[in-house]
Amino acid sequence: MNGRVNKKKKSSVNRKAAANAVIDEENVVSNILSRLPVKSLLRFKCVAKHWYSLIKDPYFIDLHLNRSKPRQHLFVIKPPQRYSNGNSQTDINFKGRAMSFLIADVFLDGRGKVASTVKHITRNTTPFCYTQILGAVKGLVCFINDSIHAACMYNVGTREVTPWIKSTLLMEETQKSSRNCVGDTSSYSFGYAPESKEHKLICKWVIYDGDKAFQIWEILTLGHNAWKRIDQVPNCHFRQDAPSVYVNGSIYWYPLNFASGDCGGASVRFLLAFDVESEKFRTIQIPDFSQLQCVTLLDVQSRVAILHRTSAYTARMSIYEDNDKCRGKDIASDIGVNNWTPEKIIMLPVCWDESRSLFFHAAAGADRIFLESHQQNASGTTIAVSIYSYCLKNNTFTQIEIRGIPSSAPAWNCTRLYTSFCESLVL
Repeated sequence: MNGRVNKKKKSSVNRKAAANAVIDEENVVSNILSRLPVKSLLRFKCVAKHWYSLIKDPYFIDLHLNRSKPRQHLFVIKPPQRYSNGNSQTDINFKGRAMSFLIADVFLDGRGKVASTVKHITRNTTPFCYTQILGAVKGLVCFINDSIHAACMYNVGTREVTPWIKSTLLMEETQKSSRNCVGDTSSYSFGYAPESKEHKLICKWVIYDGDKAFQIWEILTLGHNAWKRIDQVPNCHFRQDAPSVYVNGSIYWYPLNFASGDCGGASVRFLLAFDVESEKFRTIQIPDFSQLQCVTLLDVQSRVAILHRTSAYTARMSIYEDNDKCRGKDIASDIGVNNWTPEKIIMLPVCWDESRSLFFHAAAGADRIFLESHQQNASGTTIAVSIYSYCLKNNTFTQIEIRGIPSSAPAWNCTRLYTSFCESLVL
């Protein structure tokens, strides 16, 4: 009798040991695969059904994304050639065109400087119509087609794309009043909700009803098949080209591009912030800048920063320490003037002189920013583009040479540097 009991105990112990061994093996496989690039993982999905299920698992997708964040990449858009539209030239309405993205690995030498040569890969989309590109945010870019008021999201690494989702807002507003129309003032921003792990696209419409104008905000969440309206919205209007940036769960817009009036009772010296998770707005008071030129919003070490030119060869950057207490509240206001930390940047003469325009780009969450320098001729036309890296720790510039694109590439043949980039399996 005791022998039978002992055999049952041994059998139970052996089953538990085998189960633990399987779990340990799965953890090891998951730990290894989550560190690999997306291109390799797409191939490994064919190895076995178990690996396919693992790579498609939401937990693994999130683990892979978290481990991709520290690996800095440059994300460069190579736009299609311009086409003629009557007597004018335009960059938009790329009907039936494919888009080419260049993803470059940033290598650092022993002193923390960017290496002179950067390895890169190119991703090409299938041809379709679009008028705007937003992103990249957590591995995804968003295509907008203003002619049909629709959007889709595209994974640069996997080349997966969502269906186009059309907004019905214009049709609904037109049905309310025969005079309703929408001017050329719709503006889009792309962000990510870190807790729910959802990509979201937000759009601001300005509706004209006779002589009156009012705004409507709506939002599209990845995986949903319809837009929805946002009820609590700020009482302010800003231009379509207002500087904006996504940083650590929030989308920010810059104040001086507001048309007029107050926003939530605050003065004009503020940022408008939208918390992507809670879908609530708030305002952030900013320092009183003077002689603002070439203003840019950046993601600096996962904090929003305002950067503007102060002289021919200097720029000022103010970094904000966010106040989480105001997040998630309806039209909350964060006074926060003392939460801004200023920093002065000295430009290299080669990257900013009278014949050049300079654009700053975020290295999301990192201690460096990227600079895009456009050399112009006497008529103001860009003839060449150069890219530099600026390290915030030691205040040093390094020119970046991307293999396949010369250091001073013709502007019509490349290049628009958007942001840093991390791969993702989302979608």
